[in-house]
Amino acid sequence: MSKINTQWHPAFCSALRLELSQNKNDLHFQSEYGINTKPILIDLLIIKKLPNILIQNEIGKIFKGHNILEYKSPQDSLNIDVFFKAIAYASLYKANASTVDGIKANDITISLIREQKPQKLLNQLSKAGLHIQKTGKGIYSIQNIFFFAIQIIVSKELDKEEHVWLTSLTKSLDMNSAQKLVLKMEHLTEKDEKEFADSILQVVMKENKNLFQKAKGVASMCEALKELMAPELKQAKQEAQNKGRQEGIQEGMQAGIHMLANTILRLRNGDSEEMILASGVDKSTLALALTLK
Repeated sequence: MSKINTQWHPAFCSALRLELSQNKNDLHFQSEYGINTKPILIDLLIIKKLPNILIQNEIGKIFKGHNILEYKSPQDSLNIDVFFKAIAYASLYKANASTVDGIKANDITISLIREQKPQKLLNQLSKAGLHIQKTGKGIYSIQNIFFFAIQIIVSKELDKEEHVWLTSLTKSLDMNSAQKLVLKMEHLTEKDEKEFADSILQVVMKENKNLFQKAKGVASMCEALKELMAPELKQAKQEAQNKGRQEGIQEGMQAGIHMLANTILRLRNGDSEEMILASGVDKSTLALALTLK
């Protein structure tokens, strides 16, 4: 049986929405944004609704009007070709504006996100004459490059207190980080934020099964997880009940059809109505059989 790949990108998009939740009314998010008639998709496009909005989260300090984000899951590489592909995406996005120069090149930013630090890529960029400035923990600004403002975000180096959502997207989550994630989820009140957090938790639990098995032994974690997973468990139970009802209805219909056919055959063979009723056939089935025989 082939292994089902984990869908990291939807969880990443959810993580970014939660990271930037303080400005969620100021930003427009578009996952897998198409930039051509052919299927070329940007992982996440974030558009500022107003130019003078200040983004609270440090990941978004670089943001301008149009912000392209490309995410690499733990098993994917962030190399020089990915770097130039992101620039190509930004160029296509700019060129496909509804009017000539309708989107200014200096109003576009590129953010490349990966858990591990792409040291080889950073070395190559440095050798090519680009200045790399570390503007925060895990945030590297690429300067002296053609038009676009670019940053590389190394999620493993981000402050785990400030970036619970993004730093949770890992195959090597520790118990302390798992507890922080669950605690953070418990404090969410908005429906959309709870749904985003749930998509993150699903991926994290799948990729850190052993950790969450151990978490069952931690009373606070166990109870919190039960509460967080309650809607999913309720839905699964309801679906199972509905499936059971449907199967029961189908079985009942098949049994009813079989009884009707057998009753018609008995009438044709000369059995009396009294004999048929005495054998357990209900009156409505007998009445229908009498009209069909």
